[in-house]
Amino acid sequence: MLLDLESTVIATLLRVAVLCGVGLVPVGQVHAQPTFEAALLTVDTPAPGDGFGASVSTCGDLLLVGAPQCMHDGVLSGSIYVYRRVLGDWQFHYLLSPDDPETGQLFGASVCYRDGTLVVGAPGDSTQGNLSGAVYVYNDLGGVFQLSQKLLPADGELGDQFGVSVAVAGQRLAAGADREDDAGANAGAVYVYELTGPDSWDLSKKLVPAGLDNEDRFGCSVTLMGDTVISGAWLADTTVASAGTVFVFSFDGIEWIQEARLDSPTPTPGESFGKSVSASEERVAVGAPTSPDHGAVFVFERTGGSWSLESTLTPTPVSVNPIRFGNAVVLDGNSLAAAAWLADVGHIDSGAAWLYERSAAATWTEVLHVAASVASVGDQLGKSLALGDGILVAGAPGRDSGGAPNSGATYVFERPRFDAFRRSDCDGNGRFDIADPVAILWSLFVGTTPPPPCLAACDVTDDGTLDISDAVRLLDIQFGGMSSAPPPAPFPDCGLDPTTDSLGCAEYACP
Repeated sequence: MLLDLESTVIATLLRVAVLCGVGLVPVGQVHAQPTFEAALLTVDTPAPGDGFGASVSTCGDLLLVGAPQCMHDGVLSGSIYVYRRVLGDWQFHYLLSPDDPETGQLFGASVCYRDGTLVVGAPGDSTQGNLSGAVYVYNDLGGVFQLSQKLLPADGELGDQFGVSVAVAGQRLAAGADREDDAGANAGAVYVYELTGPDSWDLSKKLVPAGLDNEDRFGCSVTLMGDTVISGAWLADTTVASAGTVFVFSFDGIEWIQEARLDSPTPTPGESFGKSVSASEERVAVGAPTSPDHGAVFVFERTGGSWSLESTLTPTPVSVNPIRFGNAVVLDGNSLAAAAWLADVGHIDSGAAWLYERSAAATWTEVLHVAASVASVGDQLGKSLALGDGILVAGAPGRDSGGAPNSGATYVFERPRFDAFRRSDCDGNGRFDIADPVAILWSLFVGTTPPPPCLAACDVTDDGTLDISDAVRLLDIQFGGMSSAPPPAPFPDCGLDPTTDSLGCAEYACP
């Protein structure tokens, strides 16, 4: 009688699902991951053109969001919004604005927070001439930022746009000025500073690569990795015109040396190689958002002082239109995030982001693809990116919030966890029984309760998605007799998932 009752429940759930036409998109599939969207941040009083989300940076329980065109005290100078994570919720902490605001300053166009130091770029600052640029350095005093120094190059000039890109690590920071003219009109430069005393950042070196030319735009992107500075020149000529390139400089203890030049393995005109860069653990990720056909991210690895191409990442699924994949990229150990701010996910140019994980075999696998749960035309999600403690942050400066066009928004997505589990124990009770397929069906077709915390345990077919085939497979195993093969590993014992996919395991207690 119990078996008949359970079979009736399952059949009823299936019948309801078919009649209602719901649940046909797997929970773990790319376009149906609202469970990963943890927070949508907007300003309380948005104004048209604020650009909130144009830059983002996070570390620990702090999140910094740039709004370079917002008004503060009646001046369109730009600001940084500071958020703090309290018991899992991101709460607005306070607003950070320049002490010397001016219209068009673009304070917050770039931002980097690390090791207790916050660096904010203001490439529109006019202290040394219109759009000469400036960089503001702050000390973190328990979540309250105190201005340490405003950096202005001694040779700063009109139009340099110093601060268009910034990076900081330990006692070193770098700032790009991609329209600096030493090597030619708008050839670009990168300034490297060292902390030499309390509130004293001194210029260590102005980097201008050999072979730089007019309009190369060196300094459009910059990243630090120990004694290495890496910066893109997204319009530089290689074997073809304006393909873009990346320059690597290293400090040998005495001076800065031009170590390498990284190029696309198959350069094409206007590829924008180097538009974004990010480095971690002897690897650098380089974005080429106009690489055919939808953009690409190239991962290079340094071994024994030599650089080689490790992997080329392209987006899946792709859009019919160019999506600018690689316009923003973040590398953090074995995790890599890349965005395509023109991806059409339900709406034109709404934007999307991807997360990859690197295996021990040096293979990068897509584990997460996110977009806004409620997207609209021109949101530009992914115009900026950050990876933090269990989160992926994506700025959407084109979103219309509160009825204000292009006021912007910022999304915080939970990154999937990959804890040990036992496949088929979907309800997490430590047993392999009829409750497991029922839990799958209930999650798919009823949805009145949150999805199971360990989706990987529910993926009985190990195909990277949670759908009706998992429930059918479980029923076949339980009632099909000895002829039914057991579920894929990890089963019957607990273990890690041998395959990499987007179905994480946020909570599971191995029996």
